[in-house]
Amino acid sequence: MVRKRRFWSTAAMLVMALVATACGGKSTTTGSSPSSTPKPSVTVGSVTFSESQIVAEMFAQVLTKAGYKVTKQLSLGQRAVLQPAMPGTIQVAPEYVGSLLASLKGTKSSDPVSETAQDNALLAPKGLTVLDPSAANDTNAFVVTKATATRYNLAKVSDLKPVASKLTLGGPPECNTNPVCLPGLKSVYGITGLKFQPIVACDTATANALDAGSIDIAELCSTQSIIAKKGYVVLDDDKNLQPADNITAEVSTALLIAQPDVKTLLAGVLSKLTTANIVPLNAAVDIDHKDAATVAKDFLTSNGLL
Repeated sequence: MVRKRRFWSTAAMLVMALVATACGGKSTTTGSSPSSTPKPSVTVGSVTFSESQIVAEMFAQVLTKAGYKVTKQLSLGQRAVLQPAMPGTIQVAPEYVGSLLASLKGTKSSDPVSETAQDNALLAPKGLTVLDPSAANDTNAFVVTKATATRYNLAKVSDLKPVASKLTLGGPPECNTNPVCLPGLKSVYGITGLKFQPIVACDTATANALDAGSIDIAELCSTQSIIAKKGYVVLDDDKNLQPADNITAEVSTALLIAQPDVKTLLAGVLSKLTTANIVPLNAAVDIDHKDAATVAKDFLTSNGLL
């Protein structure tokens, strides 16, 4: 009987050891550090012009490095296509605080901080958030060739009023309804009679149309390097129609709450962007025909973000 008791005692100890080992193994699995937890999938979107695509590539690359499975949709046309896709299909995209505010029917301002606050108030019901904007201000610019400026004596936007019926403006399709485009030219400057040709915003195609004479005035982005290369005349916005248009990130609010590091990653990119350094990035794509992803990667690497 003594041996039997010893046998059961030894067996019990073995069972307990096995259970402890099994429990220990399970604890190791479930107690893994948060850093080893797989990151969710994120889709980064942008509109068609180079600057938006370059910044979107930057966002995508820092998110990928941090472990997110990133899908890119970088040719979504204009804001009218991009915005309805957020935050369902697209969770992250570059935006411009002033132009976004105009599309949301807010009150434009020369202060990007004020515009950002308004954007967030209007976007909150949609489940979207814009981050603190970068120092890079890329506003809308109405430009003409030197020949057109000389012929019609154009130096500022208000100079268009007496000759508007002779001229064609090329701009994005939403120019017809955007308060900082045709409606603003009418309400702020009293300019009527302009013919309008829809064309891709802030794109080389717009510059080509201006050179070809199919349009007389082009709405371009002020940071487009092609303006200086071609020697276009930027008409002075003498009645301050255009808002501050600093580059920011528009993000799914749910994603920011679930993954706080997303804000840190995107803010890191925005903190490095300036009006001065975005121009050569645009030139590298638009003029030197480099790949936007490569240009973005080089910028991120040189700024310690990759």
